[in-house]
Formats: sequence, structure tokens, C-alpha cells
Amino acid sequence: MRAGQARSLVIGIGNPLRGDDGIGWRLAARLPARPGLAVRCRQQLTPELAADLAVVDRLLLLDAWVGPGERGEGVWKGGDGATDPSHPLQRPLELQELPAPEALAQAGAAAESWAGAAPWGGASHGLSPQALLALSQALFGRAPRAHQLLLPARCFGHGDGLSLALARRLPEAQGLIRGWIAAARGRQDGTHA
Repeated sequence: MRAGQARSLVIGIGNPLRGDDGIGWRLAARLPARPGLAVRCRQQLTPELAADLAVVDRLLLLDAWVGPGERGEGVWKGGDGATDPSHPLQRPLELQELPAPEALAQAGAAAESWAGAAPWGGASHGLSPQALLALSQALFGRAPRAHQLLLPARCFGHGDGLSLALARRLPEAQGLIRGWIAAARGRQDGTHA
């Protein structure tokens, strides 16, 4: 990817052969090609992606989400939350804006908390979204405005299918992604989406 080719980047994260973990990858892979938009599908965020971030204005990360202590035996503990509107599987999805690396540094955050290793102890080359943004800023002097869409995941067993609870959320997620892409087109055209 070169500067000027794409103004927006979508990165789908996850393993498409581990059930719901592959949702970010699947959503990104299904995006139609369009001018100004680059798409990457990765099992994890790695340092070499910092170069891609340095040449775009906007970033959207798509990934599965599991609450603290919620993952066990490959199934979301507590069922699908069908009757509990506060359950993570029932809450409306939302795009979350990630803080810019310089804003975190100005706030006095310890480097380890925002640019640190992967949450599993750094046993791989995977980075957190904040660490990838910080790396882009440190190496190239810029990082894009970043958002993430985290989809509540339930099943992480071997296979390429999605849990029924997550599959029901696909239209909602696709609508948010389309809105994010449309907002970029509106800015390029001089209109506001």
C-alpha cells in the first residue's frame, strides 16, 4: 500500500478455523473492493502492519471479544443471554474510537499500559491495537485515527462455523462497517455522512 492509494484501512483479526474467533477476518474478507479502501485479514496484529497504518488516515479493526473470565471450555459461560438485555451478547454493537498514541502519552500513561506486549504475555509477535498505533507513530511519525468493532464471541472450537448468537449479529456489524466506510467517502466528496 502506498500513500495516496488508500485513505482508509480495515483489518479483520482472528483465526477463521476457530469458530467465532474468525469473525473479524470473515467480515473484512467480504468487503467489496473500492477506491480509497484497503483491507487486511490477519490472525493477529503484527509489527509490520505499522507501515500500512502510517499511510492511511483512518483505521477500523474488527475482532471477536470475550469479557474477562468469560471464556471457558470453548463456550461463553452463562448461555446466550437471550432473556438478559445487559448480557454482552445482547448489547448493541458500537464502533469504539481508540485514543491516539500521543494523547495517551500526554495523559501520563505508562508505556507498558498502552504500547506493551500482547495480553497473553508476549509469547508471540502479536500486538495490542494501542501498541500497533504507538509503533506506527514511533517509526513513521504518524498513526491514523482508529476505531474498533468488537463482536461478542461465544464458541472458539475447531471449525469454520459461527455460533448462532454471533451469526444473528452479522447484519448489525455489517451496517456499522458500511457506515464507517460511507463516512470516509462523504469526507472525500466534501459532504458529511
